[in-house]
Amino acid sequence: MPPKREQHKLHVSMIRNDTPSTSPPSEIAVKPLGALSTSSRGSSSNEGLYIPIAPAFLLANAPVPVDFYRLNAEQRLELFLKADSEVDSTVRRQVLEGTLRYSLYCAVADIPSVLKYQEEAIQSILQHAFLDNRAKARAVYNFTMNLAKDTHDHPRPLNVYRIGEQISLTLDWMLSDEKKILPLLLGMSRKEYSNAAHAVNVGHLGMALALELHGGKNVTDTLKTLAPGFFLHDVGKGFVRVDILNKPGPLLELEWVEMKKHPQYGNWFLEREKLLTPEARHIVLDHHERADGQGYPHAVPGSKI
Repeated sequence: MPPKREQHKLHVSMIRNDTPSTSPPSEIAVKPLGALSTSSRGSSSNEGLYIPIAPAFLLANAPVPVDFYRLNAEQRLELFLKADSEVDSTVRRQVLEGTLRYSLYCAVADIPSVLKYQEEAIQSILQHAFLDNRAKARAVYNFTMNLAKDTHDHPRPLNVYRIGEQISLTLDWMLSDEKKILPLLLGMSRKEYSNAAHAVNVGHLGMALALELHGGKNVTDTLKTLAPGFFLHDVGKGFVRVDILNKPGPLLELEWVEMKKHPQYGNWFLEREKLLTPEARHIVLDHHERADGQGYPHAVPGSKI
């Protein structure tokens, strides 16, 4: 059982507002694109942090639930859509044509509202007849990123359930043309490291590997059984001490011992809450084992993994 402690915030790549402003601000100074990767280490609040959203969600047939911002040519965030406003026809056409040139963001503090909005919109977006697969893949990737961040920041049964629902919602679309859609999702892998990006990248790579090894008439059931384990393999990091998890330099020996417990913490949490299938929980528990028996937490050889 992991030690009890206060909920912490994991590292996530996002934009930080470096200029105090009124709320909601009409324009926000941000760092240059090459230096957007920041950490919430040592922060007691998500105030002033912003995270990307996919333009495809502007096609949802509902007013936007929170303020949406765009990144302009001066590398500043400016208000694009106010909360409760409708998306106009010009913007919808630009999204459909792939000509919307803005990078869109929302406040990290608004993620719960945005996730609900995205969950209600994702199915209609995937079924949209005039939206190409690249735009759909970007919507799926961004949605999964935000969901993964919320789940790893707050490892709760509801968030794990939402990961499973997201997989179910997108699986039929992905399998409708897997040879084209999976490469699109894999090609969107974030180059920088964050817990959320890593979870999503491993999730899509795991699905690609499962398709290669277990493709066939029962592939949908196989992926529904295994895929949550791919996306949630690091959920146990939500129970590792925050000073260890976010330490900027190399870990000391005792700190490394604690870090290496995260597969067991994840398995403990999922078993306690009766979440996921036994196969998916094995992925969480064994994802750091190695064929040569030099992995952790149990150092079992490949034949017994």
